[in-house]
Amino acid sequence: KLDRINCPALITSGTNDLCTPYIAKSMADRIPGAKWILYAESRHMSFAEETDKYITNLSDWIMTIS
Repeated sequence: KLDRINCPALITSGTNDLCTPYIAKSMADRIPGAKWILYAESRHMSFAEETDKYITNLSDWIMTIS
């Protein structure tokens, strides 16, 4: 049902995430127009583990959908 999502979507994951990068990328590939960001130094909570990068990426993404 991911292909039915019709709003902006940002998928984030870490290289050491239990939701593997393959799964996250597969989700992003099925959501029309979704963006996927992989964090090299994170597990599941990239917003806490790579906060500065996460905030920058989130802000940039928000600007592209505004």
